[in-house]
Amino acid sequence: MPFIRIKAIAICAALLSSALSVAAQSVLGLQFPTGIPNDISAGQARAMGGGGVGVQNHLNLINQNPANTGGLDKIAFGTLVNFDFLTIHDQNAYTNHVSVEPVYVGFGFPIGPAGAFSFSFDKRYDAQVKFSTTGSFESALSASETITSFDSLQNAYSRNGGITVFQVGWAFDIKKLAFIGLTYERAYLSIDGTQLSYAFGQTLNSDGRLSAFSVSARDSAAVQGGFHGFRGGIQVPYKNFTFGLAGEYFFEDSVELFEASHSSLGGIGVDSRETGVFQLAPSVTVGASYRFDEKWLIALDYGVTLWKYFDAPAYFIYSSAENAHSVSFGGEFFPAPNLLVSRYWEKLRYRAGFGFSQLPEDKSREWKIAVGTGLPVGGNGMFDITLTYGNRTSSTYEDYREEMFGISFSLVGSRKWGATAKGSY
Repeated sequence: MPFIRIKAIAICAALLSSALSVAAQSVLGLQFPTGIPNDISAGQARAMGGGGVGVQNHLNLINQNPANTGGLDKIAFGTLVNFDFLTIHDQNAYTNHVSVEPVYVGFGFPIGPAGAFSFSFDKRYDAQVKFSTTGSFESALSASETITSFDSLQNAYSRNGGITVFQVGWAFDIKKLAFIGLTYERAYLSIDGTQLSYAFGQTLNSDGRLSAFSVSARDSAAVQGGFHGFRGGIQVPYKNFTFGLAGEYFFEDSVELFEASHSSLGGIGVDSRETGVFQLAPSVTVGASYRFDEKWLIALDYGVTLWKYFDAPAYFIYSSAENAHSVSFGGEFFPAPNLLVSRYWEKLRYRAGFGFSQLPEDKSREWKIAVGTGLPVGGNGMFDITLTYGNRTSSTYEDYREEMFGISFSLVGSRKWGATAKGSY
């Protein structure tokens, strides 16, 4: 979002390069052109580090793999709500941020020999960012090399919105030898950002006189659009192993960009509207799971998001976007799967996992660990609680890191077609 006058541009550059004091909400999140990707895995997969492409569990629905519902024989549903706590450490200073957001809701319906039908809504990318700087600066802002001393520089940027995705899909099994799934996706993009800048200082004129001045500028922009995509997946069970593959691709489409720039330099104001080409980055994930017995399960996933194929108007910062790789590993323990009468703690599922992923900038990365438990609800439901802790860092920014802690609540359940309800899920 460019400023109108050269002086205002220089002020912005000075603010960003000479920040003495910084407050922010996920500065590294700016490396994701469309915002930080949400982990939409609910229940079992979330507590296992986010992996589940090769795990057969109908309560996971189509989150990790569209093929997962191929063997569905009950109506199933899933929900997810996240509570995120972020602490940003910058040298000796830190700031705390809290957010609460419903992320996912999905349903699956068996349709007999034809397989299963599923649909879901999820918040795929969260573009929320808040960033502010204060400091001072000296610069030559004109051809005559007039020296300007900024006694106070303040710059603030706020961005909200993200990408919401609706999915509808179908899956079926091939004589229990393999499960195949395909979903149609409709993604909705809506991001708006505002940048405020203010400077107060003194100018040393060519004749040696000092004069005070103040400059303020406000730039805002909004981008909106919708685009089509699809996901496909397959799961192949073999003895105690299950192998999985899932991929996602969005087609190129157009988005609308609205910009407004206003400056105190002569009361300048400019509004513009234009369209541009937009295409989300495709991705692919491979996974495998191994069930030792009815008590123990482990799973491993490896994925890559191909950010080099991302395309968008200049409003999005992505010129240095690199393909981002990720890996996750986790396990689940079920103490008493076969006891007709068992203590309540023996009915719980205990899970733990680890995840590592790169950001689109090759010097940035994040890792997380997760622990969680599934509490039985009724006969076929599960209330899952997952705690996650992680760090997001970049070697580009020394003494800077983002410390993440999250609590997620997920309710999943299923019920046979035509079954008479005798209790809750």
